[in-house]
Amino acid sequence: MGTSGALLEIEALSCRFGGLEAVANLGFSVRAGEIKAIIGPNGAGKTTLFNMIGGVIVPSAGRIRLGGNDIDRLPPYRRAQLGVIRTFQNLGIFSDMTVLENVMVGCHLRSHCGTLQALWRSPRSIAEEAVIRSKSFHLLERVGLVDRAQEAAAALSFGERKLLEMARALAAGPRLLMLDEPAAGVAHDAAVGIAAIIRELNRDGLTVLLVEHNMNMVMNISHSILVLDHGRKIADGTPSEVRKDPAVLAAYLGEGEDA
Repeated sequence: MGTSGALLEIEALSCRFGGLEAVANLGFSVRAGEIKAIIGPNGAGKTTLFNMIGGVIVPSAGRIRLGGNDIDRLPPYRRAQLGVIRTFQNLGIFSDMTVLENVMVGCHLRSHCGTLQALWRSPRSIAEEAVIRSKSFHLLERVGLVDRAQEAAAALSFGERKLLEMARALAAGPRLLMLDEPAAGVAHDAAVGIAAIIRELNRDGLTVLLVEHNMNMVMNISHSILVLDHGRKIADGTPSEVRKDPAVLAAYLGEGEDA
């Protein structure tokens, strides 16, 4: 029986690399319509967890459910088709394409025309391409890049590339949008802008799971926060609960329970 209102459920999840247990017996859920952050010191297992949910790494044990259905043995492309869409720390932008074309690539996950129809420029493929183009412009408008649509993606700043990757992820039609350090390496103003976009997307009903080191962003936009340390859950609650949790203080600051 699934957790009531949960879109994503993680049960007894573990990942071992030889003798190293990167994630150990982890369990948590992400409610539909919430923003949940995953935080923890370097080496806590955050990226490994993201990779297991996305299908890049096969768990050693445990279960991953989306909407009550097991997905832990599905390949990444099937999870993407089901709506598990993620971004990466190392941006995968196609620099030789335009900004618009990068977003259109994301839309093709939901396209219906086959390769032959596209090659022969059938009326159906032409009509679908027009829809994809329009949708891509709309998504660029949402992230504030519509004025750069026809420019080469290589001309964008690092922060703008972060926004472009987010737009491309949105183009794939996520049920669960997984953001891997969306504010890493960007200036303060850019981070504030990215946080505002995430908040707006969530207000429109999108469920977001993010790994992030920017604590101001995490505390300001998250409904709940999962804290990992050495692959284990040490806290899972609201920002106010996590902020004063002794185990979290100890993990981050090396302080004891009297801190």
